[in-house]
Amino acid sequence: LLDKLSREMGYTLHVVPKVSISGMDVSSTRIRELLLAGDVRTAAALLGRAYTIGGPVVHGNHIGHEMGFPTINIDIPQGKLLPKFGVYFGYAQIAGEQYRAMFNLGVKPTVGSDKPTLEAYLIDFEGDVYGEAARVSFVARLRDEKKFDSLAELSAQIEKDVQRARAL
Repeated sequence: LLDKLSREMGYTLHVVPKVSISGMDVSSTRIRELLLAGDVRTAAALLGRAYTIGGPVVHGNHIGHEMGFPTINIDIPQGKLLPKFGVYFGYAQIAGEQYRAMFNLGVKPTVGSDKPTLEAYLIDFEGDVYGEAARVSFVARLRDEKKFDSLAELSAQIEKDVQRARAL
Protein backbone atom coordinates (compact mmCIF):
# COMPACT_ATOMS: atom_id res chain seq x y z
CA LEU A 1 0.00 0.00 0.00
CA LEU A 2 2.80 2.43 0.87
CA ASP A 3 4.53 1.65 -2.43
CA LYS A 4 1.30 2.23 -4.38
CA LEU A 5 0.59 5.47 -2.51
CA SER A 6 4.15 6.69 -3.05
CA ARG A 7 3.62 6.58 -6.82
CA GLU A 8 0.20 8.21 -6.60
CA MET A 9 1.23 10.96 -4.18
CA GLY A 10 4.76 11.54 -5.41
CA TYR A 11 6.85 10.66 -2.36
CA THR A 12 9.82 8.35 -2.16
CA LEU A 13 9.47 5.15 -0.17
CA HIS A 14 12.54 3.80 1.61
CA VAL A 15 12.14 0.31 3.06
CA VAL A 16 14.36 -0.16 6.09
CA PRO A 17 15.57 -3.73 6.70
CA LYS A 18 14.85 -5.49 9.98
CA VAL A 19 17.37 -4.89 12.72
CA SER A 20 18.53 -7.83 14.83
CA ILE A 21 20.59 -7.81 18.00
CA SER A 22 22.08 -11.09 19.24
CA GLY A 23 19.75 -12.97 16.91
CA MET A 24 16.60 -11.18 18.13
CA ASP A 25 14.55 -8.99 15.82
CA VAL A 26 14.10 -5.51 17.25
CA SER A 27 10.41 -4.65 17.29
CA SER A 28 8.01 -2.79 19.54
CA THR A 29 6.04 -6.02 20.02
CA ARG A 30 9.13 -7.93 21.21
CA ILE A 31 10.14 -5.09 23.55
CA ARG A 32 6.63 -4.96 25.07
CA GLU A 33 6.71 -8.75 25.61
CA LEU A 34 10.09 -8.51 27.36
CA LEU A 35 8.91 -5.70 29.65
CA LEU A 36 5.70 -7.54 30.54
CA ALA A 37 7.85 -10.56 31.44
CA GLY A 38 10.11 -8.38 33.62
CA ASP A 39 13.16 -8.85 31.38
CA VAL A 40 14.27 -5.22 31.51
CA ARG A 41 17.90 -6.04 30.63
CA THR A 42 17.06 -7.58 27.26
CA ALA A 43 14.46 -4.89 26.58
CA ALA A 44 17.15 -2.26 27.22
CA ALA A 45 19.50 -3.99 24.78
CA LEU A 46 16.83 -3.83 22.05
CA LEU A 47 15.83 -0.25 22.91
CA GLY A 48 19.41 0.98 23.08
CA ARG A 49 18.67 2.43 26.53
CA ALA A 50 16.94 1.51 29.78
CA TYR A 51 13.14 1.61 29.82
CA THR A 52 11.93 4.61 31.82
CA ILE A 53 8.83 5.83 33.58
CA GLY A 54 8.55 9.45 34.62
CA GLY A 55 6.15 11.61 36.55
CA PRO A 56 5.88 13.98 39.47
CA VAL A 57 6.96 12.92 42.96
CA VAL A 58 3.83 12.67 45.11
CA HIS A 59 3.09 11.86 48.75
CA GLY A 60 2.46 8.25 49.68
CA ASN A 61 1.58 6.67 53.02
CA HIS A 62 5.07 7.35 54.46
CA ILE A 63 5.36 3.71 55.59
CA GLY A 64 8.83 3.40 54.01
CA HIS A 65 10.03 6.39 56.04
CA GLU A 66 8.71 4.80 59.24
CA MET A 67 10.62 1.60 58.36
CA GLY A 68 13.90 3.46 57.78
CA PHE A 69 13.64 3.38 53.99
CA PRO A 70 12.16 6.72 52.92
CA THR A 71 10.80 6.42 49.41
CA ILE A 72 9.53 8.68 46.71
CA ASN A 73 6.28 7.86 44.99
CA ILE A 74 6.11 8.64 41.29
CA ASP A 75 2.71 9.35 39.77
CA ILE A 76 2.53 6.88 36.85
CA PRO A 77 1.22 8.43 33.63
CA GLN A 78 -2.09 6.93 32.54
CA GLY A 79 -1.69 4.39 29.74
CA LYS A 80 2.05 3.85 30.35
CA LEU A 81 3.21 0.29 29.72
CA LEU A 82 4.27 -1.18 33.05
CA PRO A 83 6.90 -3.90 33.32
CA LYS A 84 6.01 -7.01 35.33
CA PHE A 85 5.32 -6.07 38.94
CA GLY A 86 8.30 -6.53 41.19
CA VAL A 87 11.38 -5.00 42.75
CA TYR A 88 14.00 -3.47 40.47
CA PHE A 89 17.38 -1.77 40.56
CA GLY A 90 17.94 1.29 38.44
CA TYR A 91 18.46 5.01 38.48
CA ALA A 92 16.25 7.95 39.30
CA GLN A 93 16.79 11.32 37.67
CA ILE A 94 15.43 14.24 39.68
CA ALA A 95 16.17 17.95 39.27
CA GLY A 96 19.17 17.32 37.05
CA GLU A 97 20.75 14.78 39.41
CA GLN A 98 20.97 11.00 39.06
CA TYR A 99 20.68 8.61 41.99
CA ARG A 100 21.05 4.85 42.33
CA ALA A 101 17.65 3.51 43.28
CA MET A 102 15.80 0.38 44.23
CA PHE A 103 12.12 0.50 43.47
CA ASN A 104 8.92 -1.44 43.73
CA LEU A 105 6.39 -1.42 40.93
CA GLY A 106 3.06 -2.98 41.81
CA VAL A 107 0.31 -3.06 44.39
CA LYS A 108 2.45 -3.35 47.55
CA PRO A 109 0.79 -6.59 48.76
CA THR A 110 1.99 -6.26 52.38
CA VAL A 111 0.40 -2.84 52.95
CA GLY A 112 -2.05 -2.91 50.02
CA SER A 113 -2.81 -0.49 47.25
CA ASP A 114 -5.88 -0.22 45.07
CA LYS A 115 -3.83 0.68 41.99
CA PRO A 116 -0.27 0.09 40.76
CA THR A 117 2.33 2.36 42.32
CA LEU A 118 5.97 3.14 41.59
CA GLU A 119 7.87 3.68 44.82
CA ALA A 120 11.63 4.30 44.78
CA TYR A 121 14.22 4.22 47.55
CA LEU A 122 17.08 6.51 46.54
CA ILE A 123 20.22 4.84 47.84
CA ASP A 124 22.32 7.13 50.09
CA PHE A 125 20.01 10.12 49.51
CA GLU A 126 18.49 12.47 52.04
CA GLY A 127 16.30 15.37 51.04
CA ASP A 128 12.88 16.52 49.96
CA VAL A 129 11.94 16.19 46.31
CA TYR A 130 8.14 16.37 46.54
CA GLY A 131 6.65 18.04 43.49
CA GLU A 132 9.78 17.51 41.39
CA ALA A 133 9.64 15.59 38.13
CA ALA A 134 11.34 12.19 38.39
CA ARG A 135 12.32 9.64 35.78
CA VAL A 136 13.13 6.07 36.80
CA SER A 137 15.27 3.84 34.57
CA PHE A 138 14.78 0.07 34.92
CA VAL A 139 18.20 -1.65 34.87
CA ALA A 140 17.74 -5.04 36.56
CA ARG A 141 14.92 -7.03 38.11
CA LEU A 142 15.66 -8.13 41.67
CA ARG A 143 12.59 -10.18 42.55
CA ASP A 144 8.81 -10.56 42.37
CA GLU A 145 6.50 -8.63 44.65
CA LYS A 146 5.66 -10.65 47.74
CA LYS A 147 3.24 -10.34 50.64
CA PHE A 148 5.05 -10.45 53.98
CA ASP A 149 3.44 -11.36 57.29
CA SER A 150 4.72 -8.22 59.00
CA LEU A 151 6.41 -4.90 58.34
CA ALA A 152 9.46 -6.28 60.18
CA GLU A 153 9.75 -9.11 57.63
CA LEU A 154 9.30 -6.61 54.79
CA SER A 155 11.97 -4.35 56.30
CA ALA A 156 14.45 -7.25 56.53
CA GLN A 157 13.81 -8.12 52.87
CA ILE A 158 14.22 -4.50 51.80
CA GLU A 159 17.61 -4.44 53.55
CA LYS A 160 18.64 -7.53 51.55
CA ASP A 161 17.33 -5.92 48.35
CA VAL A 162 19.30 -2.73 49.05
CA GLN A 163 22.50 -4.74 49.58
CA ARG A 164 21.92 -6.54 46.29
CA ALA A 165 21.20 -3.23 44.55
CA ARG A 166 24.42 -1.74 45.95
CA ALA A 167 26.34 -4.68 44.47
CA LEU A 168 24.87 -3.94 41.05
